[in-house]
Amino acid sequence: MTGETPYKEFDSSSIVTTNTEDTIKFGRMRWRKRDLVFGGIALVAILLVLILAIVLAVEVGRKDSDSDSASHSASASHSDSASHSDSASASHSDSASHSDSGASKGSTPAPAVQNPDCECDADPNVCITPQCLRTALYQKSNMDEKISPCEDFYSFACGHFEENNPQTYILEDVTPMKKISLDNFYKIVDVLSFPVERPAMSSYERKLKHFWSSCNNHFDKMDVRGRPLVDQVLRTLGPIYLFDEEFEPGQFDLNQKLRETHIDFWTAAFFTMNVVTDQTEWTKKVVELNYGGLGMRYQLYLHSQYADLAIQIYREYMTYVLNLVSLDAGITHNSSRIETFVNDTIEVEYKIASIVRDSPELRFPHLEVNRMPLKNLNELVNNTIDFTQYMKYAFNEYPGLFTEDTTVAVKRWRYFHNLGTFISELASTDDGKRKLSNYLVWVLINRFSHDLSWDYIHAKRKLDNFLYGYKDDSSGAYYCFETARVSMADAMDATFLKYYVKNKSKIKAEAEKILAAVRTEMLNGIDSLEWMTKEDRATARTKISESLYKIGYADYMVDETYMDGMYAAANIDVSDYFGNILNLNKLYRKEYNRRIGDQSSRTLWAYHIFDPVVEYYNPWHELIATSAVFQNPLFSHDGPAYYNFGSVGSLIAKHLIHAVDEIGSSYRVDLTHYGDWWANATLNHYMAIKKCATETQAGTDLGSFEVYGDVTYTPDITTFAVAYAPELLADASGLKLAYKAFKAFNASQPEGVKMPIGFPGRSIDQLFFMAFAQMNCQNTPEHVKLQQLSGVKYPSKARVNLAVSQVPGFAETFKCSKGQPMFPEKQCSLF
Repeated sequence: MTGETPYKEFDSSSIVTTNTEDTIKFGRMRWRKRDLVFGGIALVAILLVLILAIVLAVEVGRKDSDSDSASHSASASHSDSASHSDSASASHSDSASHSDSGASKGSTPAPAVQNPDCECDADPNVCITPQCLRTALYQKSNMDEKISPCEDFYSFACGHFEENNPQTYILEDVTPMKKISLDNFYKIVDVLSFPVERPAMSSYERKLKHFWSSCNNHFDKMDVRGRPLVDQVLRTLGPIYLFDEEFEPGQFDLNQKLRETHIDFWTAAFFTMNVVTDQTEWTKKVVELNYGGLGMRYQLYLHSQYADLAIQIYREYMTYVLNLVSLDAGITHNSSRIETFVNDTIEVEYKIASIVRDSPELRFPHLEVNRMPLKNLNELVNNTIDFTQYMKYAFNEYPGLFTEDTTVAVKRWRYFHNLGTFISELASTDDGKRKLSNYLVWVLINRFSHDLSWDYIHAKRKLDNFLYGYKDDSSGAYYCFETARVSMADAMDATFLKYYVKNKSKIKAEAEKILAAVRTEMLNGIDSLEWMTKEDRATARTKISESLYKIGYADYMVDETYMDGMYAAANIDVSDYFGNILNLNKLYRKEYNRRIGDQSSRTLWAYHIFDPVVEYYNPWHELIATSAVFQNPLFSHDGPAYYNFGSVGSLIAKHLIHAVDEIGSSYRVDLTHYGDWWANATLNHYMAIKKCATETQAGTDLGSFEVYGDVTYTPDITTFAVAYAPELLADASGLKLAYKAFKAFNASQPEGVKMPIGFPGRSIDQLFFMAFAQMNCQNTPEHVKLQQLSGVKYPSKARVNLAVSQVPGFAETFKCSKGQPMFPEKQCSLF
C-alpha cells in the first residue's frame, strides 16, 4: 500500500447556483426556478395518475355490477313489490353461491355502484373519502380475482404484488415493511439536509444537522487531511515515540494512558468495557470486560495458512498510514521510527491474539459466583492496571458505586491473567514501555482513520477488502448516517417525527384505540381459555393488563427542552467534523453513566421510530409498535377500520399472543429472568393444541429452491412444522382476536363501516382479511427465502394461507366449503 497516490480533488466548484435571479425565495427557503417547474410537472402527473386510477376503479366496479343490475331490473319488470323482493334475494343468493368470493351471511353486502352519468345523489353507504379511495386502489391493484380465495388466499390477495413492486438493486426483498423502511431512510437523509429551524447552540436539531453536514464535507476533510488527529488527539498525549526525540519511556504511565485511550477517546485497547443487561436479573445492568484492541480478527494473526500474508498486508497498511500521519504532523524522513513503531505494535497485537486463543470464555460470566471484585481483578493482572480507579473515571457521575469490592463480569479470566503477565514483562524495561506506548498510539490512529481525508479512508477500505472480502465503494454518506444514527438516535427520531409524521398525536390516538380494542378482546378471551388453569389465566390477564405499551413514539421526543438536554454534553461545530467525532465520545460516556445510575429505566426506546417494528419484548413485558408501522400501506390515518384492524390490528394481536403463549411462558412474571409460570396441566393442554398446529401443516408447499445449477431443494414441511407451530398459533390467534375487535368496532358505529368503491360482490369482512394478507405480500428472491426458512420463517404464501385456514370466520366470510385448502378438517387456535 505504500507509495500510492492520494486522492485528488479534480473539481471543487459548487453545483449549487449562486445566481439569485434563477431562484425564488419563500420565507427562509430558496428554490431554483427550474426545480419548481419540474416539481410542478411531477405534481400534475401524480394527480392525473390518481384521477385515472379512481376513474378506473369506478369503471371496473360499474362493469362488474352490470349483470346484477340487469337481473334486478328483470325481476322488477315482471313482479309486484313482494315478488320483487323475493327475486332480488334469490339473485343475491345465486350470485354468492356462484363465486367463492361472495359475501358471508350476515355481513355487510357491497352497495350498488352509482352510474357516473346519473345526476342523482351519491350512495350514502359508499365510502369515497381520499383514504378509502387510496386503500381501495392498493387492495384492488394487488389482488388477482381470477384465483379462488378458498383455494389459495395469498395468491388471491397478493397475485399482482410482484409486478407492481419489482425487485431493485437497492431493495431485492420487497415487502410493505421493507418499502416503508427504505422510504423513511431517504426521508431521513433528506431532512438532515434541510435548513436548521432552531439555531440555538443548545438545539438538538442544530447539532444533528451540523454533524451530518460536517461529516459529508469532504472538501474540508481533504484540506485538513490528518492534522485534526495530530492536533486534537496525538499531541494531547504528551511526547510520543513517533513524533518526538524527547520521548522518555521512563515517564510512561500505563494507567493514565489507558484512561485517556478508553474513556477520553472511547477506543478499546487491551480489553473492552461494556454496560449490558444482567443476564441473571434483567432489571439490572452489569459492567462486562472482554478482550479487545486488535486491528484484525484475532484468528488472522494465527491462521495456519494465511497469517503471514495477513500480517504482511496489515504491516503495509500501518506503514502507509503512519507515513501520512507523520507528513501531516510536519515530520519527514521518519522511516526508521515508523519501522520500529510497526514492529512494536505488531508484536503486542500478536501476543494479545495468542492470549485470546488460549483463553476460553466463561459460559455464565454474569452469575454472582463467577463475578470478580475489582480488587481481585487488579491482582489477576498483577496490579498492572488499577481497575477501581478506571471505573471511577469512566463512571464519573457515579464514582461512589465503584469500590474495590464492586463486582464485574469478566468473560475470560485466563486472558486477563496472561495479559497482566505480558504487560508486567513489557513494563519492566524501557523498550517494553516504548512498545506499550506505541501500541496505544496506534489503536487511536487506526480507530480514527475513517474520520480523516480520503487517502486514509481508502487505505482502510483496501485493508478490509483484502482481509474480509468486503468492497466499500460508497461515497461515505452511509457511514455518516450510521454514525449519526448510533450516537444521536433520539435526535434522529425526534427530527423525523417533527418533519414527516403529520397529525402525529391523532395517529397515535388511532393506534392506541386499535390496541385497546384488541387488548379488550384478548382479556375477554383469556377469561374463557379452557386449556389454561385458573391460576395461569389470572397470571396471563395480569401480564397483559400491566404491560408497558410503547405506541408510535415516546412523548419526550416532542419535548424540545428535554431533547436539548439529552445532547447538552456535546458541542457540535459545522466546520469541525473531527472535533464533532470527539465530542460524540462524551455522549457515549454519558449513556454508560445513565445505564449504571438508572438501571431499571424502561423509558428509552430500543428501536428507531422510522423503522417499522412491532414486538412484544418479554424480558421487560412491553409491546413496541413504532411510528413507521402506522404509515401507508400498513395503516391509513382516518382510513377504513377494516383495513387498519386487518393489517396493524392483527400484527399487534399476534405479538400480544407471544406474551402468554409458549414463548411468553418462558419468562418470569417478575421481569428478572427465564422461568416457566405455566402449570403442568396448562402445558399438557397446550401440547395437544401444538400437535394440532403441527399436523395441520401437512401438505403445505414451502416452495422449491435452486441451490446450485440444476440442483434444487424442496423442503419437507415435517422438518419445520414443530418449530413453526407456535408462530402459526400466534398468527391465527392474533388474526382471530383482531377480527373480533373489528366486528365489535363495526357494531359500535351508528352507520357501520362503509364499503369502498370498486368491490362489487365483496364485503368489509373480506377486505379485512385481504388487509391481513396484503400486509404480508412479498417479492423476495429464492435465495433470501431459503435463508429465512433456515430460521423457520415461512414464505408469505405459506404463512398467510396457514393462518387464515385456522380462522373459522374466514371460511364463513368467503363461503369456503369444508375440505378446501383454506377450510381444512382440523383447525387449531389458542383463543
